[in-house]
Amino acid sequence: MLEFPLVAALVVTLATEAGAFFGITLAALVGVFFALAFAAFFAGAFCALAFVAFFAGTFFALAFAAFFAGAFFALAFAAFFAGAFFALTFARALPFFDTFFAAMLPPSRGHTLPAGAPLHLAPFRQSEPQPIIRNRGDYQKPCAFGHELRTLPPRGADLRLRAVMLDLPDPGLYRTTSAMPGNEAGFPANVLIYLGDKNGQKFVVRPGRNSNNRWLWGEPTTPLRSPTWAKTLRHLPAEGYYVLPEEMRFEGGGRWIKNAIVQLGYNQEGRGILFIAEQRDTASDNALYFSDRGMVIEDGLLDRLLWAPILPIRQ
Repeated sequence: MLEFPLVAALVVTLATEAGAFFGITLAALVGVFFALAFAAFFAGAFCALAFVAFFAGTFFALAFAAFFAGAFFALAFAAFFAGAFFALTFARALPFFDTFFAAMLPPSRGHTLPAGAPLHLAPFRQSEPQPIIRNRGDYQKPCAFGHELRTLPPRGADLRLRAVMLDLPDPGLYRTTSAMPGNEAGFPANVLIYLGDKNGQKFVVRPGRNSNNRWLWGEPTTPLRSPTWAKTLRHLPAEGYYVLPEEMRFEGGGRWIKNAIVQLGYNQEGRGILFIAEQRDTASDNALYFSDRGMVIEDGLLDRLLWAPILPIRQ
């Protein structure tokens, strides 16, 4: 009877130990499972973040490379065009560039000015050239130049007269500010020239002879083929009659009143000269006379003169 309680106690003890063992084992397995799940979760999150970071880094790296590549090509493109511009500018400054470019133009034939040019042609007799700078009253000597060129005020059609291929100034009077490349002796700085047109070919010529305070022009003429040098020319108002925009006072008490009629001429240096209109009491005709001695004026007054539309005299 005493062995039964011992067996039962042993069984209970064994069962308790077995239950505890299995409970501990189960708890350990559950803990391991959750530990593995937790580790797997963090591992997955880490891999996901690493994957996102990899692609983000690749994207930004490609975007950065594309930005610098675009900037490089933009700078290279700008440098190319800047180099081409400066090279062309430097080449145009060389005398042979304009000569080579103008050589492609068709040669001009004859010296007749086209219709609409701001000039009138009047034939003169042929004789020896006379180096006359000022007019001597009504006395005129024949000259060796083929034509007398009288400039008129510019008109709209005249301003549209351009060379076909070369960007050159319009016909008219100009003053040089620098010597012509390749012809420094013929066209030095600070001289009066006339720029004309012969069948589409621009030319320049120095003054020939002065008559009635106007310069006469003729052969030989020099073709104008240098746009670079042409841009240095200083345009001058046409010879002719103007009105004084302001009073002029001189040393000694003399003066020319405002709105007085004057004749504009030039010396060989291209400086403006004004000749005041006068009446002569001893003259039988009702006319104004202009002396052959004038007053040299500054460019400021030259640009402010007002054109006086006096009609030409009919012969």
